[in-house]
Amino acid sequence: MQPEQFAASSARRLDLPGLSLKLAQAERLLFGLAVLGAAACMWLAPRLPMADLPQHAAQVALWRDLLLGQSPWAEMVRINLLTPYLIGYGLMLPLSFVFSTAVTSQIVLTLAFLAFVATCMALRRELGGDRRLDWLFLLSFLGYCWKWGFLTFLVASPVALLFLLYAIRHAHAPSSGRAVALILLGTILLFSHGLLFLAALFLGGLQVLDKLWEYRGRQMIARGLPYVVVCAITLGFRLATRNMEGAMQNEGFAYGTPIWDRPLTWLVNITDADNHGIMALQALTLVLLCAPLLLGLRLNRRTALVPLAGLLLILSFAPMDAFQAGGLYYRFALFLPAFVALAFRAPAQDDAASARGLIAMAVVIACSLAVVAIQGGRIADFARESAPFETILAKAAPNQRAFALVLDANSKAAFHENVYWHYPHWYQADKHGFVDFNFAYFPPQVIRFRSGHNPVKDEEAVLQAGEYMWPDAFIDQYRYVFVRSTAEKADLVRKMSRCPLTIAASDGPWFLLEHAACPVPPPA
Repeated sequence: MQPEQFAASSARRLDLPGLSLKLAQAERLLFGLAVLGAAACMWLAPRLPMADLPQHAAQVALWRDLLLGQSPWAEMVRINLLTPYLIGYGLMLPLSFVFSTAVTSQIVLTLAFLAFVATCMALRRELGGDRRLDWLFLLSFLGYCWKWGFLTFLVASPVALLFLLYAIRHAHAPSSGRAVALILLGTILLFSHGLLFLAALFLGGLQVLDKLWEYRGRQMIARGLPYVVVCAITLGFRLATRNMEGAMQNEGFAYGTPIWDRPLTWLVNITDADNHGIMALQALTLVLLCAPLLLGLRLNRRTALVPLAGLLLILSFAPMDAFQAGGLYYRFALFLPAFVALAFRAPAQDDAASARGLIAMAVVIACSLAVVAIQGGRIADFARESAPFETILAKAAPNQRAFALVLDANSKAAFHENVYWHYPHWYQADKHGFVDFNFAYFPPQVIRFRSGHNPVKDEEAVLQAGEYMWPDAFIDQYRYVFVRSTAEKADLVRKMSRCPLTIAASDGPWFLLEHAACPVPPPA
């Protein structure tokens, strides 16, 4: 038998088309299970290791209590509906009437993750990408933004991707329906997160510019009109909020890491908050970003490259601090794996059953599952590490004012140096108290301090180079002081107060200090 005849005979015996179909079905089933497994990570700890999440949960709890007329802090704070965080908080609010704020945040984050994956897949189908690269969509949701607790950014991310999807469709074939959809999505995004709103407008505008040479007169107006309307709505929003008093977070401008050093930062921030985590995640991330090359894929048509080019511009040239936001360009690593996947097209001929295709796909699946397993393991470990906080939280009476003095915010379980920064704010979220330093200080929040009620600016006003320098009677206004530190430092804090502080409860690194021997001002 000649070699050609043998190869043809072998192909018939193996039934390669049938084998490819079965492998594709098995891969889709495994991918679906992996998505559910990644979503289940949101439920591996009763309180997630997300640095800012307790403050967001506290905002929602306070909003609910104010609406019910049950808040003891009504004379001190007010509801602020002119906020770019309205949609994220608004999704949590109705759930908070049924569930605890911790469970509410888990529900919303689970839905946001599933929506993120779904919109990434919709973009991939729109652009003709290879569905085997859908595994990259699992990579970044539990990364930088998640670990820092940027709840509203994560919730807004599927809206931004949906806006981009309609921007692509409208740029190719404008219609009144798509224009209205762009305007509605742009408005929703404006009230979801300001930074993502600006980024989405930029990426959508690039789609218009990409086709600019093809436009004639009315076509150009039709494609650009939705963006003009959204910008007009934005201007109205800015005029309505220009006189809102309040603190400005990160008023200055800081460019941060030079361009040539930024790619390493992107690699870290896809799955981690900083570079103190284990190197395995970064190695797995690098392999997965090379998945298109492992699978032998070619670059997609120009339209699919535009989002990746725009994202790389943001990651390369956006500042670190600006627009009252810190860690600005770090956040956009959330979209990098997805946009890399979109930049490659599905092959004309299915090679899933080839030796190369099988090996490459096995590597991609194994690396993706390893990333999910590592992230899930961290969350489960954090559940055990953070358990002592529940002891002191149970001992604190409700409806009291408290101060968070977290001298050691590091979590070895979560591989995050600052995850406990705002952890005492679960007292406000669960027990209707009020904890300083409070996000009500910042303009974008749905709950703001009333004029004249702003407390000290931040922890630096009472912490100077590790020494505890209380302003006169500052600490006396608090019934409780939540401390996370060593017993020696907790004792030093207790002795620095003018009125005696007693240790109401302690467990592990957590201490609940209470003013029990001097009068404490009423809550409101």
